[in-house]
Amino acid sequence: MSDQLSSPDTPEKAETIATPIHQVVQLADDQIQIDDLTYRVVFNHKDGFDPEALSTSFIDLLTKYDYIVGDWGFEQLRLRGFYADGHKHANRDQYISTLMDYIYEFCNFGCAYFVLERLSPAPAAPHIEPAPRNRPKLRRPVHKERRERTRRH
Repeated sequence: MSDQLSSPDTPEKAETIATPIHQVVQLADDQIQIDDLTYRVVFNHKDGFDPEALSTSFIDLLTKYDYIVGDWGFEQLRLRGFYADGHKHANRDQYISTLMDYIYEFCNFGCAYFVLERLSPAPAAPHIEPAPRNRPKLRRPVHKERRERTRRH
């Protein structure tokens, strides 16, 4: 029974999890393409950039960010997006200028990490029309007493 608890998942499950979903292609020494977007490797600390690991960890949500930071901890790649400084919809802690704060506070000491800058424009977010209000505005009924009081004064 203890063997069942300590044994890892079946190899079939492990292969399913590690299958790359996104295609990462090395265009030049400092340029890569993830699906249809082009990125530049701005910084590669301790050779932290691994295209194979990036292809399995990358998610579509990261395409909206101007920068993607990948850091290694316990042999796992963690990705986080950052915006260019001054982005109108970003919080201050999401600016790329706060990168070193993120590295010092949230990453393992001395870990390998890399920074990717998006060169191609961000994909346009789909425009969603707000749902129309089908119900009419309700007016609160005025009590007779209050109506009569306002007329007398």
